[in-house]
Amino acid sequence: MRRLIPIFVLFITMITLISCGGDDGPTGNGTPDPEITSLQPESGPPGTSVTIRGTGFQPEGEMSVLFGESLATIASATQDEIQTNVPEGISTGSVQVSVTVNEETASGPNFTVEAKAPGISSV
Repeated sequence: MRRLIPIFVLFITMITLISCGGDDGPTGNGTPDPEITSLQPESGPPGTSVTIRGTGFQPEGEMSVLFGESLATIASATQDEIQTNVPEGISTGSVQVSVTVNEETASGPNFTVEAKAPGISSV
């Protein structure tokens, strides 16, 4: 009987560890939650190419980037970097950049949308 108690305790411990699983992050889907650490550049007119650096991005999964409420097109992505452009038609001013990966959203620093500089389109 005394031998059965340690075996029983070991069995319960193993069941508990298996049912808890690994550290999947709060999403529980095996990937860490997204986090934005920096934007480069931090300002520019619509169409500006922006690099978003961080962690937990998912290049082969469901992912989106917003500048304020405007959806941006993702040009390329890795697990720690996203290349995108400031959406056309967005209003000037400061907007928060956010990245959503599998329904988990990370809000990053603000991006300042500037007015397009006047230029010559043809001669």
